Amino acid sequence: MKIKNIISITIFGFFLASCGIWQDFTTFFNTYYNARLNFEEAMEEINAQPRELFEFKEPAPTNKAKTSLTKVIEKCSKILQFDSESSYFDESLLIIGKSFYYQAEYLQAVRKFQELISLTDTDLQLEANLWIGKSELQLRNFENGYQILEEVKTKAREAEEDEILIEAYISQIRYLINRENYESAVNLSAELLDISDSDERNAEITYEMGKIYLLLNDNENAAKYFSKVTEYSPTFDIEFYSFLEFAKIQKDLGNLEQSLEVLEDLRSEDKYADFYDEIDYQIALIYYQQENIEDALDLFTIVDTTYSKKEAGGKAKFMRGEIMELVFADYDSAQKFYDKIPTSAAPKEVKNSASLKSISLKKYFDIKNDLDFQLAQMVYLKDEDRFIEDSTWYYNWKNRDTTNLADLFQDQKPKFNDEFLADSIKIKLDSIAVDTTLTGYQKDSLNYVLRGLRPPDKDLLPVNPVPQNIVVEEIEKPPFNYEPKRPKISEDSLKVLIADSKIKMGDHFFTEMNVPDSAFKYYQSIINDYDSTKFVPKALVALGGYYALRGNQEKADSLYRVVYENFKNDKIVNEAARKLDLPEIDFISDPAADEYLIAEEQLLSENYNKAISSLLKINDLYPSSQYAAKSLYTVGWIYENELFKPDSAFFYYDSLISSFNKTEYAKAVQGKVTFYKAEEEKAKTDSLKSQQEITIKEEEKTEPLLSSELALQDSLHTNMQVQDSTKVTQNIEQPEVKENQQQNQQFENLNSTPIGGSQRVYKRGRR
Repeated sequence: MKIKNIISITIFGFFLASCGIWQDFTTFFNTYYNARLNFEEAMEEINAQPRELFEFKEPAPTNKAKTSLTKVIEKCSKILQFDSESSYFDESLLIIGKSFYYQAEYLQAVRKFQELISLTDTDLQLEANLWIGKSELQLRNFENGYQILEEVKTKAREAEEDEILIEAYISQIRYLINRENYESAVNLSAELLDISDSDERNAEITYEMGKIYLLLNDNENAAKYFSKVTEYSPTFDIEFYSFLEFAKIQKDLGNLEQSLEVLEDLRSEDKYADFYDEIDYQIALIYYQQENIEDALDLFTIVDTTYSKKEAGGKAKFMRGEIMELVFADYDSAQKFYDKIPTSAAPKEVKNSASLKSISLKKYFDIKNDLDFQLAQMVYLKDEDRFIEDSTWYYNWKNRDTTNLADLFQDQKPKFNDEFLADSIKIKLDSIAVDTTLTGYQKDSLNYVLRGLRPPDKDLLPVNPVPQNIVVEEIEKPPFNYEPKRPKISEDSLKVLIADSKIKMGDHFFTEMNVPDSAFKYYQSIINDYDSTKFVPKALVALGGYYALRGNQEKADSLYRVVYENFKNDKIVNEAARKLDLPEIDFISDPAADEYLIAEEQLLSENYNKAISSLLKINDLYPSSQYAAKSLYTVGWIYENELFKPDSAFFYYDSLISSFNKTEYAKAVQGKVTFYKAEEEKAKTDSLKSQQEITIKEEEKTEPLLSSELALQDSLHTNMQVQDSTKVTQNIEQPEVKENQQQNQQFENLNSTPIGGSQRVYKRGRR
C-alpha cells in the first residue's frame, strides 16, 4: 500500500513538474522563441550599419530593424502579461528594454530595466544596470549614467563578467570623447586594452587610440598606435586605415618621402583597389606640399573625374579650386570648382569650407567689378575719345552675328601684333588652343584679338597665369567686364569711390582671402595715388598690420604713430592708439560722410531724384559739415549735366556761393554763375530791345492811316464851316447837323488817346 502511495505521489509530483516544464516549453515556442528571432534579426540590421567603436550617438535603426523591434516588444509584452510564471519572464524584460533602447525610447527602456532589477530571482541585474547606465547617458543624465557604469565595472570585475566590464568601459569612453575629455578617454582606452583578450577588438581599440591622440594634437603617439594595429588581428578596413592614417601623420610631420613610400606601397597592392581614390588623393596632397603643382593638379583632376561619386572626388575638386585660387590667382575658375562641391560626395566640413570660399570670392568679384568700373570712369573722364572708342567696341560686340561662331574662329586666321603678344604664344587653329606658356593677360588679350578687338588695358584685367585652352565659351565673353558709361560725377568724387573700393579690396585680401601681399598693393596705392581722400589713415593702419604680420614691428609702430599724431579727427586713430598703448581720443566724426556716399551710389545708379533728395537732406541736417557745400555742388551738377535744367542748376550753384563762398566748390562754379547772370541780363536787354523794335514797326504801319484820318477830319471840318455859315445866314437850327457834330466829336475823342500814346512810345523808341 505504501509503495502504491509513493508511486502515486511520485507520478503526481512528476505531473506537476511536467506541467511547469510544459508551460515553459509552450511559452518558449509560442512566444519567446519568435521574439528572440525578431530581436536577433534587428541586431543583425543594426550591427550591419557602419559605426566606429567609440562613437557616442546610437545609429538610427533601419525600417526593417524597427519592424523587428516592434514585434519583439509585442511578443514579450504578452509573456509579461499572461506568462508571469515563465522562466523567460526576466529575459523578456531585458530584450524589451533593449528594443526600446535601440528605438531611442530611453525612458521606457529604463523602466523595463528597473523592473528587471526589482526581481529577486534573476541573474540579469548586473546587465540591466549596464543598460540603465547607457540609457542615462543617452538621456544626457551624464553624471548619473557615468556613476552607474562605474559601479557596474566594479561588480563585473568581482563577478568576472568580462563582456559586461568591456561594454561598460566602451560606453564611458564614448561619453568622454563626446564631451571632448580626450585625456581621460585615452587613459580608459589603455585600461580597456589591458583587459580585452580579443585580438580583433584590440586592433580596433589601438586604432581608436591613435585617433584620440590626433584629437590631442599628439602626432607622435598617434603614429605609434597606428603602427601597432598590425600587431593584433585587424579587420581589412582597420588595417588599411591604420596604414593610411600613419602615412597622413608622416606627411603632417614633414616626412614626405616616408609618407609617399607608404602610400605607393598601398597603391601597388590590388587588394586595396577599392581605396585607390583615397590613396591617390593623399599622394596628390604630398605633391602639392612638395610644390610639385603640375603633378598635384593632374592627380587631383584624375581623382575628381574618376571618382566623382566618392568622398575623395569631392575633396579633390576642392583642392583643384584651392590651387586655382592660391597658386594661380584664377579666382573665376576657383569659384566654379567651389560652387560644384555642395552637390559632390565631399564630407560636410569640406562642403562648408567650399561655401565660405565661394562667398568670399563672390565678394571679391563684387568689389573688383566696382573698382574696374570706377577706374574706367576715371579714364573716360580724362579721355573722351577713349570712351567713344570703347563704347563702339562694346556696341559692336553686343550686336555681333553669333551664327556659327566656332566655325568662324576656326576658318579665320587671327592677326595680332608680335610686340603685343609674347613669342611663346602658339595658336592651333584646329582646336583654338594655346601653348601652356600663355599667361592670363596674354590669354585674355588673345581672346580680344581673335574677335578683331583691341584688348582692355592690362590694369583693368586680372592677372591669371593659368595655362588653359581657349574655348568658344571664353571667346563669347564681352570685351569688358562692364558696359562703358559716361562719367556722372566729378574727379574728386570718383577718387573717393576708387579709394573706398581699394580699401575694401585690401581688407578683403588681408582678412578673408589671406593674401597679405595683394592687400599691401591696394593699401600702398591709396597712400601714393589717393592721398587727398579720407581713407589714408585707414590704409596706414592696415599697412602697420601688414608689417607686424611680416615681423617688422618697428615699421608697424612708426605707421601707427603717424596716424595717432596726424589724424585725430578720424575714428581709426583709436585703433592706432590701442596698438601703441596710448590714450584713446574722444571725438565725434562727421555723420554726413556716410550719407554722402549713399547719395553718390544713387547718382551712379542713375536714380537722380533720390540722389538730389539725399544731397539736400545732408545740406539741411548737417549745414556745418564739409559735405554740405559738396552736396549743393553735386545737386547743381545733376541738374546741369543729367537733367538738363540750367535754371535749377544756377539756383543751387548760386545758393552754394551765397552759403559757402570760401569753399573750393563755390570757387569752382563762380565762373559759371557769373557767366549765367551776365547771359541772363543780356537776355533781358535783348528781349526789351526786341520788343521796342516790334513796337516801332507797328507804329510805322499805322502812320499812313493816321494821315488819311487827319485829312478826312480837315475835310469834314471845312464842310461844317460852310454849313455853319449857311445856318447863320438862315438863322435856323437843323437837328441833323447837331447830331453829325456830336458824332464827329466822338470819333475825334476815340482816336486821340491811342494816337497820343503811340506817339509817346514811338518818341521813346526813337530816343
